[in-house]
Amino acid sequence: MLPGQEPPELLKKHLFFQGRRFSFEVNSLRLPNQSEGQWECIRHPGGSLAVPVTPEGKLVLVRQYRFAVSGRLLEFPAGTVESHESPAETIKREIEEET
Repeated sequence: MLPGQEPPELLKKHLFFQGRRFSFEVNSLRLPNQSEGQWECIRHPGGSLAVPVTPEGKLVLVRQYRFAVSGRLLEFPAGTVESHESPAETIKREIEEET
């Protein structure tokens, strides 16, 4: 949002799906120019990602199976921030688990 810009007014919120890691909602909003519309929103508690570099200057990637692509992907270590931990604690845990 730009400085001085008014936020949209939430007219209605419909929780379409609530899962373990994210929720999906459809929001009816009124914009500052009085136009109205629906916007989809995925809510997630947040995540942390590290870009580990070895003393030799090489990047560390992990190979993870991802169901959505039915295969393995190369990724940087990352994970969802749990309610009891900080982003720094999350990435420390993920690096220990994944590397």
